[in-house]
Amino acid sequence: MGSDFRHGFPAIELSMNSLAVDRGTDEWNSLCKRVREACENYGCFGIVYEKIPLQLRAEAFLLIRQLFSLPLETKKKNVNPKPFHGYCGEYPHVPLYESLGLEDASNFEAVREFTELRWA
Repeated sequence: MGSDFRHGFPAIELSMNSLAVDRGTDEWNSLCKRVREACENYGCFGIVYEKIPLQLRAEAFLLIRQLFSLPLETKKKNVNPKPFHGYCGEYPHVPLYESLGLEDASNFEAVREFTELRWA
């Protein structure tokens, strides 16, 4: 359940053992500390979980690239009154940063509305 650095940011390994860690244990606290430190120091971290097939990972990254390759006008249609819950980008101090929030991703209607942005 260690961590290393890949692509310049921390990678935290999640194994079946770490998924079964009980809250409040030393192992749980250690995992939480690594996640917190990664977020505070780098703003993100990679998850290493070998049970996800490489093909599925490649397909997911391809779809993410397609999503972020949409025209800026299309991405800006993803609005939400809550700060940082819709489209975020065009920040001069972090010019390569973009995010697209999808609130309530387990809700079919919310996902359908988000998906329709591509064709709107």
